[in-house]
Amino acid sequence: MPCTPSLLRPHPSRLLSLLAAFALSIGLLSPAAHAAPERPPAAATAAGASATLEGTLEVRIEDYPDLTHKTRHYLLTPAGEHRELRYRGEPPGHLVSGAKVRARGRLADNLLALDDDSSLTQVSAAPSYSVGVQNTLVLLVNFSDNTSQPYTVSGAQTLMSTIDAFMRENSSERATVSSAVRGWYTLPLSSATCDTPNIKTHARAAATAAGVDLSAYTRFVYVFPRISACTWAGLAIVGGSPTDAWINGAFDQKTVAHELGHNLGLGHAHSLHCDLSPIGTTCSGYEYGDIEDTMGNSRGHFSAFGKERLGWLNGTGVPPITTIETSGSYVLEPFSSTGAGGAKALKLLRGIDPTTGEPIYYYLEYRQAQGFDSFLAGVGNLTTGVTLRSASLSRGAFQLDMTPRSNTTAAAYDLMDGALAAGSRFTDSNAGVTIAVTWADANGAGVDVTFGKDSTCKRAAPSVLLSGATQAIAAGTALTYTVAVSNNDSTACTSTSFSLARAVPTGWSGTLAANTLTIAPGSAASTTLTVASPTSASAGTYNVSASATHGASTSLSGSASSTYTIEAGSSSTELSATLATDKASYTLGETVASTVTVSAGGNPVAGASVSFTLTKADGRAVTQSVTTGRDGRAIHKYKLKRNDPAGSYRVASVASSSGKSLSNSASFTASR
Repeated sequence: MPCTPSLLRPHPSRLLSLLAAFALSIGLLSPAAHAAPERPPAAATAAGASATLEGTLEVRIEDYPDLTHKTRHYLLTPAGEHRELRYRGEPPGHLVSGAKVRARGRLADNLLALDDDSSLTQVSAAPSYSVGVQNTLVLLVNFSDNTSQPYTVSGAQTLMSTIDAFMRENSSERATVSSAVRGWYTLPLSSATCDTPNIKTHARAAATAAGVDLSAYTRFVYVFPRISACTWAGLAIVGGSPTDAWINGAFDQKTVAHELGHNLGLGHAHSLHCDLSPIGTTCSGYEYGDIEDTMGNSRGHFSAFGKERLGWLNGTGVPPITTIETSGSYVLEPFSSTGAGGAKALKLLRGIDPTTGEPIYYYLEYRQAQGFDSFLAGVGNLTTGVTLRSASLSRGAFQLDMTPRSNTTAAAYDLMDGALAAGSRFTDSNAGVTIAVTWADANGAGVDVTFGKDSTCKRAAPSVLLSGATQAIAAGTALTYTVAVSNNDSTACTSTSFSLARAVPTGWSGTLAANTLTIAPGSAASTTLTVASPTSASAGTYNVSASATHGASTSLSGSASSTYTIEAGSSSTELSATLATDKASYTLGETVASTVTVSAGGNPVAGASVSFTLTKADGRAVTQSVTTGRDGRAIHKYKLKRNDPAGSYRVASVASSSGKSLSNSASFTASR
């Protein structure tokens, strides 16, 4: 199956800061949003008695300023009990508040630790409340020890009028926000504690005492000055009616629209970043990665996938989505325009999720800098090409990068040219479909879709990826890099042999484990490049590179580079670590042995802690920590399952000893 991550991996700290910088550059975050959040403690696995409970599901999402989140599921029993559910993996993304569920697990206190991923069953789906008037009450509150009033009632009402306009434009007038703003109310609570249940209780009591009829509203928003005790920017109930949302000092269009989007039943809008092609062989998913959708890292329209779930597209009285099942030419209307009734999105089957059994679809949109999408003006090629997303019910929608690795600084910047440009085409050989954008102007975009394989062999330059350690090391240390090569020929071509070459500084050694790789069209293979500097080499950063030349046409080649950094004042006694797999390619069912060797001054280091992360071709990750033995080696073994995906896998390691950590990575391929 194509690469689709089952778990969204957390952002590295460097990537988070760059995503936030991108958001600041186009006005999506305020500077105050950069405060590092303090995470809620994870509940320990319950060791209580076995129990099966039935009740109503309540889903809450906490949105943190650094673009991370926490999703919590609660089961409300008929007896009024409130039990938090703890999953072994990620909570299912398609369930919303109001669903009737049955859960089986170990019950201790108020925590039900589910036995496995199949231990939660939906008895009946939650009703939808995303169409019609959303009667919303905004309560401005503060605390006994913090009576500041950062917003005026009139200013808050103006913002809510903007939110109403946003929802009307998104839904083609199917949903409107009728709001009232009341307050300020000083609650008998301290700002030193993040007590959302009591904020809700006391805010409602204060409003009732002031003569507000709460029964007239189904959406409640509690707004208060930013307090450090609540480390999130916003918290919301996902789906259902009535709903609550809490805003911690971030009372702005993006945050309020985002939290109300949760109230309507939407999850987050993700992005998928792959190594060598839009659906790639090694992919990383980012929770808020979509840079066009308010449910991601944006303030623009909800995506077509989200609008379809809400009943705002592809239904009676709303603009259509064209579902494509045959080859042909299709036209997309600008996504945010009122238009003349043309298709706002194209939808075609990509495949079946091997884990959930659900269909995965491609959604195609043509965005223009109009209405609430106006901020896209001048942002890369997002208004001159067609945006693709891959989506399924449980996992949500992932914005795809149609020009991968054009900017490796940060995921957000790479997506700025992430649209499929006019005159470009994209082929998914697994789905047996080619998508080509034939024209694009202010009135729309033309898309040709072709099902089936082209019988003509079309040769293309290979893609090369060179990955390895990035930390500074001692002079004379041997580093092992992974050289991954993708054959970009059309599927009608035969397998091709690619000649490999490397370039290292003069006087250094560089050895390729294999000088040629034979690869089928649309597939990838890898080998290793071992580089060592002289022990006399000066401190600094040096470039190393690898290239691959097409066996059928020497004019077709690709290359990639990486760095080798020698730390200042290094010597042969400095700590070093290498990572290698026992083979460069495996057959599903075989066992992969990854070995990290830790040494200092040429001598093995025993007792070093080594963390391994093996990332599969579909983005799922397996982690394990191992301690080095007397020989300085730590070995991680993983038996490839028969139902694991074929493709390129990545192993990353972090070796720690004496307060120093060294990172390495390696790649291998798995086939059936």
